[in-house]
Amino acid sequence: MQIRPTFAAHAVMADALADAVMVADHSTDDMSLYEYKRGDGPLFVGWANGGVQNIALAVSGSGVEVMDLMGNVTRQRAVNGAVNVPLTVDPVYISGGGAMSVDRRLSVSIRNATTAKSKPTLAVEIKNNGDREMAGTVEVTERGKTHEAPFSVKLGQTVQVAMPVAEIRTNERMAYRAQVKTAEGLLFNAVNGLNFAMATRADTPPALDGSWRGWEPAPVIEFGVERSEIAQDQAANALGKFENYRGREDISGRFRLMWDAKALYLGVEVTDDVHMPYNKRADTIGFMGDSIEFGFQPENALRVNAEQHEFEMYLPQGETRYCASRRYPVKLRTADGMITTWQAAVVRDEQKKVTIYQAAIPWEDVGVVNPKPGKTISFSLVVDDKDSQPDNFGCNTKFIRWFKGITQGKDPSKYGDVTLVE
Repeated sequence: MQIRPTFAAHAVMADALADAVMVADHSTDDMSLYEYKRGDGPLFVGWANGGVQNIALAVSGSGVEVMDLMGNVTRQRAVNGAVNVPLTVDPVYISGGGAMSVDRRLSVSIRNATTAKSKPTLAVEIKNNGDREMAGTVEVTERGKTHEAPFSVKLGQTVQVAMPVAEIRTNERMAYRAQVKTAEGLLFNAVNGLNFAMATRADTPPALDGSWRGWEPAPVIEFGVERSEIAQDQAANALGKFENYRGREDISGRFRLMWDAKALYLGVEVTDDVHMPYNKRADTIGFMGDSIEFGFQPENALRVNAEQHEFEMYLPQGETRYCASRRYPVKLRTADGMITTWQAAVVRDEQKKVTIYQAAIPWEDVGVVNPKPGKTISFSLVVDDKDSQPDNFGCNTKFIRWFKGITQGKDPSKYGDVTLVE
């Protein structure tokens, strides 16, 4: 008896898709939605990836038929040539609406619109692609909290509706959902995963000498605290060179970011009980010892193939001047890969068991043309930690990170967001 529903669901699916040809994939982060063409007209198959999501379909008929996995059919009536279908985690088959397409009369997106550190803000952008002025309400949901505001947008125009942010998260992306409801009851949705790390404008450049003079306005972001931010090199483990993570005194970090018209200022403070950097200046292999690695994507293009600007920085054993090198883009590297023009410092305080990395990174080195309040870039940061085997720098065995995308595969789509603010 227990397997009969599965048989029924397979039979319904086989019947619904018997002569269907897939036309398009309209899936988003919140839902899966596939368009097919059958002999009797269009068919949409969809489900929510969690909770309940609404999809608006433009139809030429009076409504649509929605069939569930067991073959049960309900009819939903169209309003002004469109119908809303609520999607749950259980797939449904939508047909019978005549000519059907995803309703695009409103385009909706949600983004970080913060320009001041004291006022984190979301913006819901609504573009009217329809045939008349449209009005209604906007709801934004974050972690179960909902904010609501009215909207009105003329034909062919775009409006932005500002919303407050109730909870600031810097080290992880939260899902922010916007639902736009028109006066006729049509629903349009948008979702975006955002984090709210900020780089504060510097009236004068902060100190780059291991002190924190001038860095006070910048928020301090701790990382290497959650288990997901701590990693150990599996290749090293396989070679029997595994170094166990022993807690925050072993390795943990905090960083600050500031900016002005000339540069982005990065300051990283690392608590590390054993300081063991690479033993010489070398092109892009400082990660074999204590060091930092960091990457930028200047347009906040969260794509695996987006151009990345990746660097590393450390203090070679027995030296007092920092060592920095560029990894990507390869076309911008010098012949030896080394960077000697930055104003920067790496300072080790053995008494406090703290290593400080500070650098003024010229905007042209990270591909940013017009820095201004509200601009968001992508960023990832790694601190490499080596405690043992001082004569063997064959592999790195432990690191902490702020977002992924540098170690264990190069992928700017996994970077975090950093917004420039006043």
